[in-house]
Amino acid sequence: MSLLEPFTKPRWQHPKAEVRLAALEDLDDLAVLTELTRTDPDDAVRAKALERLSTAEALDELIDNPPDSWPEELDRQARAQRLEQLLQADGELPADAGSEMLLRIAELTEDPSLCELAIGKIGDAAFCAELARQHPQARVRLQAARGLTEIESLQSLMQHARHKDKAVFRYCREQLDAHHAEQRAIEERSQNLARLADEAAALRAATDSPDYRARFKALEERWSELQSHADPGQGDRIRGDLEICARRIEQHEAEQAAVAQTEARISEAAGEFAVLLRELEQLDEQSLASPEGMAAIEARLNAIEERWVLAMQVTQPEPDQTESCKTKLSDWRALLQTLQRLQTRDAELERFFHEAEHCDTADFNSVQKLRDRARRLCRTLPWPEERLAVTPGAILRIRQERERFEQRLDELRGREQKTLQKVDAALANFREELSTSHYRNADRALNRLRNLLRQLPSAPQNRYQQELKPLLARLQEIHDWQGFAIEPKKRELIEAMKALADSPDDPDTLAAKIKALQEDWKQLGPISPRRDQALWKKFRAAADEAWLPCKEAFGQRAELREQHYEKRMQVVAQLVEYEQRIGWPDREDQPPDLPAPDWKMVRKTLNTARNTFRELSPVDRKRERKSQKALDKVCNRIYAHLEKEYQRNLDAKAQLVAEARALAEEEDLKRAVERAKALQQDWKSVGLTPQRADRPLWKQFRSACDAVFERLGEERQQRRSEAHARQERRRAEEQVRSERVERKKRDRQERWQRLLRQMEACAFRTEDEARAIELWGDGNELPDGIDGEALAAWWQQGSADDDPEGPRQACIGLEVLAGIDSPPEEKQARMAFLMQRLVEGMGAEHIDDHERLRTLVNQFIGLRPPREWVQRFAGSIEAARARVR
Repeated sequence: MSLLEPFTKPRWQHPKAEVRLAALEDLDDLAVLTELTRTDPDDAVRAKALERLSTAEALDELIDNPPDSWPEELDRQARAQRLEQLLQADGELPADAGSEMLLRIAELTEDPSLCELAIGKIGDAAFCAELARQHPQARVRLQAARGLTEIESLQSLMQHARHKDKAVFRYCREQLDAHHAEQRAIEERSQNLARLADEAAALRAATDSPDYRARFKALEERWSELQSHADPGQGDRIRGDLEICARRIEQHEAEQAAVAQTEARISEAAGEFAVLLRELEQLDEQSLASPEGMAAIEARLNAIEERWVLAMQVTQPEPDQTESCKTKLSDWRALLQTLQRLQTRDAELERFFHEAEHCDTADFNSVQKLRDRARRLCRTLPWPEERLAVTPGAILRIRQERERFEQRLDELRGREQKTLQKVDAALANFREELSTSHYRNADRALNRLRNLLRQLPSAPQNRYQQELKPLLARLQEIHDWQGFAIEPKKRELIEAMKALADSPDDPDTLAAKIKALQEDWKQLGPISPRRDQALWKKFRAAADEAWLPCKEAFGQRAELREQHYEKRMQVVAQLVEYEQRIGWPDREDQPPDLPAPDWKMVRKTLNTARNTFRELSPVDRKRERKSQKALDKVCNRIYAHLEKEYQRNLDAKAQLVAEARALAEEEDLKRAVERAKALQQDWKSVGLTPQRADRPLWKQFRSACDAVFERLGEERQQRRSEAHARQERRRAEEQVRSERVERKKRDRQERWQRLLRQMEACAFRTEDEARAIELWGDGNELPDGIDGEALAAWWQQGSADDDPEGPRQACIGLEVLAGIDSPPEEKQARMAFLMQRLVEGMGAEHIDDHERLRTLVNQFIGLRPPREWVQRFAGSIEAARARVR
């Protein structure tokens, strides 16, 4: 390459990926963008070039014919861009989308709901059936199959998908099984309803018996399951029968309950006293632990007392029962009274416990006062020893504190003589320090003396306090002289510290200033204890207020660094555990049940662990080195396994390249193509390799395979054309079949309508011959199985005036077949017809519903009934045909 070549070539051909990536911002050449998308070695450049592609043709070409070694991320990106072009701005399907567009959307989307919506919007059942049979994508085939509702289409598709498409076959089989199960369930429910109606009528007519209620409950449960499926007439009959049975049962139970209630009241009054005593014994002491439980116990006691009084109005208890009841009620009410007092003294007890917790046990007087308060509280809040298990925690704590304070007083009294000796020695030391005018040592000696005096009872303390008065006056004079020089400087330091409270400095600078002022305070030394303590409190309060921003900031930093270190070590621990749980092929002496490594996941785990480790910063300097060393150690071990896998896979791919090059000289094209496909599968099965070393090998392998597949283009195109032609022929044949079925359906309907008109014409002929001739018409084609000669005889001879029982039976038979109600006045006739049909059907051969319909129609025509029967019969034929279908 010449020196000027980098400056004369376009920027999108620059050897650096970042320069090519920047050049894409202003590049609009479709051909160049397509070339970069297909051939650029950098995935980021390919993704950016793909993003710049905006034409549907270019995106479709990339999706349908992706380049070799096309990454999955770029394939998803291309599909997403093309899908965005097809969808509306809000992500919804276009309102005017055709079948081809909807199919393309279903092929591109990864959203199952959008795929289902697109296939469902196609609406063409024949097209969906063809998609379910022929489409190359399994999920599109399955969604197209879900759009089919006709049972015939599902049966045909299931036969086609058998041993070809397991998902489509399973879906069709499930839908057909559900359809058949539904049909069986409908038939079974109809039979159950008929049996239920008969049994309800029989139970209504039956007399009372021991199993009457059980039989009614059984019928009621069955009716609750079947009532939603009953027709109105049948439902009214069953409900009426069951209501009569229920009223009979309620009346019988009410009578029995009245008798039992009278007897139970007499027995209950006699045994109520023992029951109440047992209830008092069974009261749960644990309920006293909560206010709700106390209220419940008190309400229970009041209820027991009221019930005792009510029972006494019926009968008198035994004397020992009365005494036992009074004793138990008194004990429980005493407990409740103590607990109520305990609740009202919460604030007092909190103060007592707080003072007891923070009490200086070396101060004799303080311990003695708290001991006396604990004794008074124990007397005010008594609790029986026999209920020690449920003693409230506050009362137990009061007793514990009383015992603790008594023990402490005994200890202080036992050490009183030793303490007096120490006090005498400390007093002598204090006098000696005052004589030398050394105020700091005198202050320390005075503090020690006061601490010792607090351990003595009041009488010895008062005696020594009298001796201390002149010594304290002398110490005060010394402090006054010392404070004249130091006190002004300390006040200046206090003001300087207060000024830092509103300082805008950052936490580090502010901390340095606070520390400097504290060092200056230490250098000044103390003054008189009282003034020095007052000044120190002000200085410390100002320092605490100024330190608040620093405390918060430094605390957050330390906590964050500690969290980062702990999370880093967690990452290291997880890597160590991961490395131990994998059965590495190059490691010996490992358990045989360990899983083999997933090398892609191994590489991803290493990269993720390193990135996560780097993001967890800052960390303390020492822990930074420690954690980094631990990470490098485990990562190096894992990467050593990965490097060996890389080398094995690179050697395998080099061998595949050599075999692919040898296929270029193969004379048998079919054999060469099969071998090339086998090599491609072998290439895919080769494990993980580094991208930099894999890319040259892939280019060589793809070039060798492309040379074999170039001659297959024309053959593939020819197969596609033939498949399209077959698809068009199948569509045309399906259309012809659909039209033929529709014509047959219309023809059957027209024949039945013609039959109804001619029956009406026969009935009208005696009244209005002109209208009858118009209704009779010219056509003679009748439904299959209908007796045309009998109909012609009716037309010639007119209606018969015989007994109406024959037409009535025919109408009832047709209404039963249609599943509709007969007129109310013929309820008994219909019941008789059903019973007769039941008797005649026992042992007889089953008659098809279609045959029964034709038999009823022929029977009715042969009777030649008058017009009023014709109108009733004709009104039931359509319902009967629908029921038969």
